Amino acid sequence: MPTLPALGLIALYPLDRLAGQRGLGARIVTRPSVAVVVAIFGFIVVSVAGDNAEQVARCWREKPAWYALQRHEPAPYELQAAELGRLTERHEPIYVWGWSPGTYRYAYRRCVSRFATLEKTAWLGERARFLTEGAIEDIMGKRPAAFVISITDLPAVMRPPRSPFADWLDRNYENHGEFDGMYILTPRPGIPRPLEASVRPPDR
Repeated sequence: MPTLPALGLIALYPLDRLAGQRGLGARIVTRPSVAVVVAIFGFIVVSVAGDNAEQVARCWREKPAWYALQRHEPAPYELQAAELGRLTERHEPIYVWGWSPGTYRYAYRRCVSRFATLEKTAWLGERARFLTEGAIEDIMGKRPAAFVISITDLPAVMRPPRSPFADWLDRNYENHGEFDGMYILTPRPGIPRPLEASVRPPDR
């Protein structure tokens, strides 16, 4: 919902360029073909609005007030983000292993590596293995302040015979429990925090 005003302005930009300094009415009078362009543009906007009316209405009903940016009931990634906000500092990076991009968005935390899940390796085989291997290398090298992993992926990672990554994860992280389909792991006591945590970015 917060993006709708911005999208509306972007949608109106072509009309603004078409109107120019003289105004849209004057352009239609001098060039009737402009009216055809405006009609086509209006048809597209109305069609898109009609196709998405149900989704817009649902999003609107989820708001506690017309001016609110949050929902009546937080989404799973919002609940995960709230817990990450409690467990980590804002300048500390995290990593989400699994499909939950909203967790980064609402936690306001940076990612230590690219997105990777076990499904990609299963779907594409060896051609996708570099994604997982690259993510594991970054995670072990940068030590995120929190490692978020889906409840289905963690058992797969830890399943015998265990990989070096699974042993490293078990030695360095402890599980804080499940939060709406995701486990949140944080460094065990005595394990150094992420290297990036020692350098706080300047306030803006």
